[in-house]
Amino acid sequence: MIANGSVDVSDDYWMLENAYAGNFGSKSNLVVGLSYHWLDSEDKSSPLQVVNFDTEWKTVYGQMAYSITEKLRTTIGAMYNDIRVDKDISTRIGLTYQFSDNAGMKIFCAEALRSPFNVEFSFNSPALLGNPDLVPEKSTGLDAQLYYANETLRVELAWYQASIDDSIAIANSTFQNSGEIEFDGYWFEIKYEPLPRLIIEASYSQQNNENQNGINDTQIVPNEVIRLGAAYQPKDWLSVSIFDTWYG
Repeated sequence: MIANGSVDVSDDYWMLENAYAGNFGSKSNLVVGLSYHWLDSEDKSSPLQVVNFDTEWKTVYGQMAYSITEKLRTTIGAMYNDIRVDKDISTRIGLTYQFSDNAGMKIFCAEALRSPFNVEFSFNSPALLGNPDLVPEKSTGLDAQLYYANETLRVELAWYQASIDDSIAIANSTFQNSGEIEFDGYWFEIKYEPLPRLIIEASYSQQNNENQNGINDTQIVPNEVIRLGAAYQPKDWLSVSIFDTWYG
C-alpha cells in the first residue's frame, strides 16, 4: 500500500473479436466466433517497487439454437479458453418454452472458467501479496427462470445453483485457491414503464454459499440485495436515473 493506505493499480486492456451469426436452416440459428484479449497491469501501491504484470487469453466459441416446436427451443454451445495458466472447454445447454406470446420459462446448465485477475497474481503490499501460482476458477451452474413481458411491464423470477472449484479467496495475507464452494439462491425483478421514456425498476435477490468444510457464507458477497429506482430519458442524448441499493 502507498503512504495514504490506498491502492494504485492501472490497466491497459485490448480485445480483438470476429463473430458470425445467421440462420442455419429454417429452424436453427448459429453463432460462431473467436477473440483475443490482452491485459497489462501496473501496480504502484508500493513506494519501493512498481510491479508490472501482463496476461493474454484466447477464446473460440459457438452456439446453436434449434426450434423443436413452435413453443419449445433448445440451445447448445461450447467455448474453448486458452489462458496463461490453463486450457479448458466450457459447455452450455438449455431449453426455452413459450407459454404464450408474453410468458415463458428458461432452464439452462452451463460451465464457465474465470482466470485470476492480474491483481490476484501480482498485488504487492505489506498486508496482502499476489500469488503467481493461482489456477482458474471453474464453475458449473443450473438456473431456471420464469418471465412475463408486454409493452410496459416485464417481470422475471429465477432460481440458481452453482458449484465453483478452485475458488480464489484471501488467506494468510495472500490469494489462494481454497477449494469448492456451493451457491444457491433466487432473484426477482420487475420493470414498469408508466410513461414513455420513464422506467421504474425494483429487484430482490438472495443467496447462500457453503464451502467444502460445511462453513456457510465464506464469500465476501451479501446474502440479500434490494434495489429500487427509476430512469428517465427526456432526450435521446440525455438520461437521468436514481437508485437505492440495500445490502444485507
